[in-house]
Amino acid sequence: MNVICPGLVLTERLRKRMGATREAVEASVRASDAMSIAGHPFAIGEPEDIANVALFLASDESRMINAALIPAEGGLSAY
Repeated sequence: MNVICPGLVLTERLRKRMGATREAVEASVRASDAMSIAGHPFAIGEPEDIANVALFLASDESRMINAALIPAEGGLSAY
């Protein structure tokens, strides 16, 4: 079993809660200081980004990956 560990993803729920645009969400996150994402271009993902990781894991190309925790957070944990 593998686990996908998503970061902040710009879902419909997040759009409704924080604003309709990516810029509005980024401004809201920066203003709340909930996360330190200022200046990090990949910190907010799209639902398709997580779906692509899931599709990879469901494919034959991932046959050698077992019991992995896969971060899908745009490299935010590297900072």
